[in-house]
Amino acid sequence: MAPIKGRLDDRKNATIELEGREIKLVVKGGFFGGKASNHVIKLDDISSIKHGTGAKPFPDAMMIKIQYPEEELSFFSINKAPLEALAVEMEAFIEKREKLLVEMEKEYVIDREAHTALLYLNLELVDALMGLVVLLDGSVDWISVESMYNQVMRVNQDRDNLSVLRPSHLSLERLSMGIEKRDISVIKSEVYDLLFVLRESCAEKAKHNEPWFNNMFHKLFLDVLMSFWGRRLEELTGEFSGESVENSEMRLQELGKLVHAEIGKDEKQLTNGQEYSENHRILFEWVEALQNVEFEPGEELEKRLAA
Repeated sequence: MAPIKGRLDDRKNATIELEGREIKLVVKGGFFGGKASNHVIKLDDISSIKHGTGAKPFPDAMMIKIQYPEEELSFFSINKAPLEALAVEMEAFIEKREKLLVEMEKEYVIDREAHTALLYLNLELVDALMGLVVLLDGSVDWISVESMYNQVMRVNQDRDNLSVLRPSHLSLERLSMGIEKRDISVIKSEVYDLLFVLRESCAEKAKHNEPWFNNMFHKLFLDVLMSFWGRRLEELTGEFSGESVENSEMRLQELGKLVHAEIGKDEKQLTNGQEYSENHRILFEWVEALQNVEFEPGEELEKRLAA
């Protein structure tokens, strides 16, 4: 669109044009002095635009009034048609952007809630499955085992009910059979297999990018909790968990860095030297904090505006 000649409301001569997603305003120097100046207004910064005739100080001219952060621009031109066309094009962009923002924020809330719900349930499932293993150490209280298995079933059903994400289904048939037959080896073997499948599904999800959630959280949260449980079982049974302290610390630092990048820096830190209960509490508090991260359109808005 070619530059349109006109005047500002202070009667200075100027030209205005729309180039891409920027308004370029060139203010001419006055006859008796005064410097020329160039101004650029990004369409993304414009909050409102009005246009029409009858406004002072040039009521016969076409006027556009643009509002953007802490500023207001009024431009007049007797070249009415091009200026009105410019205003209409700007309005169309602003309307499209506002519509996209509403749609995207709605998507964001639904998606964010679904992902954090899955995070939470995956952690709960690990707790319940590992709780079964703990109950099998020493003299077994089968009533407590059955109660913990009911917890496993409840969490697994809640996962299946997540209609937005549709996580992979975990069959509890063999685990149920092991508990029914009081077969400790079958129960432990099936817990191991279920945790393996759960971890693999989280690792696979981490390979795929999504606009509103970092899927690496699914893998890292699960890995960290399983690492904590491994340490806890070492203390209870004396059996080595199979993971070095160095690898565990690296994973804790990676998760902490990602979480703090989204929720902002807080005082919570995960460390192997910390009590299991404290680390466990922080993990679940971080899941809640991730759900409450405010919507930021970022690059996704740019992609959709360009589409």
